[in-house]
Amino acid sequence: MPRQTRHRGFRPLARHRVAVALVAALASAVPAATRRIADRCFQTTAWSLSERPRLTTSASEAPFPAVSSGGRFFVGRSAGCPSPSLRGIPNNNNNNNLLTQKRRNGRGSLRELRWRSLSAVGFFPVLGPDTPGILFAALLAGISGLAALLAKGYGAVLLFLILLQRKLLFTPPPEFADPSATGGEVILLPVGSTQLTRAAVYFAPRSPQAPVLVFFHGNGDQLGWSAAYLGQRMRDEFGTGFLGIEYPGYGLAEGTPSEASFYEASEQMLRHLAQERGLQSSQVVLLGHSVGGGVATEMALRGLGSRLILVSPFLSIPEMACELYPFVAPVLKVAPFLIRDRFDNAAKAASLKLPVLIVHGTDDDIVPFSQGQLLSEKVKGSKLVAVRGVGHNDVFDHDIILDEIAAFARA
Repeated sequence: MPRQTRHRGFRPLARHRVAVALVAALASAVPAATRRIADRCFQTTAWSLSERPRLTTSASEAPFPAVSSGGRFFVGRSAGCPSPSLRGIPNNNNNNNLLTQKRRNGRGSLRELRWRSLSAVGFFPVLGPDTPGILFAALLAGISGLAALLAKGYGAVLLFLILLQRKLLFTPPPEFADPSATGGEVILLPVGSTQLTRAAVYFAPRSPQAPVLVFFHGNGDQLGWSAAYLGQRMRDEFGTGFLGIEYPGYGLAEGTPSEASFYEASEQMLRHLAQERGLQSSQVVLLGHSVGGGVATEMALRGLGSRLILVSPFLSIPEMACELYPFVAPVLKVAPFLIRDRFDNAAKAASLKLPVLIVHGTDDDIVPFSQGQLLSEKVKGSKLVAVRGVGHNDVFDHDIILDEIAAFARA
């Protein structure tokens, strides 16, 4: 379907009148201080028909016509432009001096310095030799007002993103999916004397010495989806064990989602299984997808795994924020502390001392492939597998990726 283009037809108005109308509309939101500056630039003079003799203008008497609006004559005037003559009074310098003297004496409301916007009925600035200067002053005022509006809008959007950043980052599915639907064992772990509960789904390996993949899903996932699917396939097809750990606030796990709570819940569950099931850290292969890659990387730094697999990883949440919302980049460069949950994989990359596999689809429309590529360059000795034609949420639907994961886990 061809792209539609905007119709460019205007009514046959003078171009300068259209320009005046546009800049006057823009300037309608100018702050009071800028409005006073514009007043001095415009020097618009108004005579009340009820208080002063009727004004007459003609091509020979005035350089431009007067415009009537609401019972008043508005005459644009600036330095060097003769004023229209009063009936019976010649248009000369003495007349101008007389008008100036009356203004100084304050007799009547001879002069009103009021800059009116397009909202005034029937008002357009008077056209004449000084029209370019008037347009320029109006344009400056309009740009100032527009800049003020844009600044306020930018600040409002930025405040919205900062205050609701966790709502945007952590998005638990509204419907619950049973993690045990594919044959996994659901593990519920109470947290001390609190009412919180940790949750996980476990698929035992075929042999006690087989590796166990410990899986951390993405921010919009849950155990009953990807973990239940992957656990069954990895156990049945490759004989490896599989443990999916749930995040606080997701599925069966209670609590509030945050970077710190994710780390705490994951470490508690791993240490619990090491004590209760005899799970050794040498058997543990940490596997993280998207946000889960940040959790897996932290668990690796804490010595809770022997290998690390990152699928569709990002450099950090600030980098992702700049990718998704480019207009916040200047603020985050100056004030990175505004991001509460950073999941800074790039900063931790140099400290990783275990084998690392990074798998990333080249068609990832959420986390750019370039971020996974840059992260692999930061992790010394890591292996990057670029899968062509694969996106973000379909990454585990391809057998070639599961083959890579199984081979790396058994190596």
